[in-house]
Amino acid sequence: MSCVSPPSSARWNDLLHPVVAGLISVIVNYGGTFILVFQAAHALLNGRWPARASASLPKEAN
Repeated sequence: MSCVSPPSSARWNDLLHPVVAGLISVIVNYGGTFILVFQAAHALLNGRWPARASASLPKEAN
């Protein structure tokens, strides 16, 4: 009984689409994270972040 192995090009073609999809997924996920970080840094540098954060906190009774 002999085993016939598929040609190596078939293996590369089988891996191409999952690898490309994985790379796109990583780029999109990290891109979204960096956008959020840069938006937060921009708001912090412009002095808008503390006003928004403190506006949602309850007032303390004296």
